[in-house]
Amino acid sequence: MPKGKFITIVLILFVVSQAGYAWEKKFKRIPLRNPFSPPKIITRKPQKTVITNPLQKYDVKAFVLKGIINTERGNLALIVAPDKSVYIVREGMFMGNKGEIIKKIASDRIILSRGNKEIVISLGKE
Repeated sequence: MPKGKFITIVLILFVVSQAGYAWEKKFKRIPLRNPFSPPKIITRKPQKTVITNPLQKYDVKAFVLKGIINTERGNLALIVAPDKSVYIVREGMFMGNKGEIIKKIASDRIILSRGNKEIVISLGKE
């Protein structure tokens, strides 16, 4: 048998024996997925809310709204946290341990949103 045919046959046998695998750069075999089988469903755990300010340590219902400040740049609100700290907040800030965002500061209340749900904190609520 000529030398060229022998190398060709060995190469063909090697390729046939490795069918169904892909190779990484470090010569590690990875099985290929059958394109006709349904894909695997990968479920991810919900991400925890990252605390970026002290207002995200407590539940929204634990805060007390003490006052509203009207300014040219928009309304501000005075909030008392459960640890008796006083904070000034504005629209768009995060507040609450479940990722609520201050949607609107009205003259007598704060409206927060979490997904499709709205939460209202009224002025003077103890």
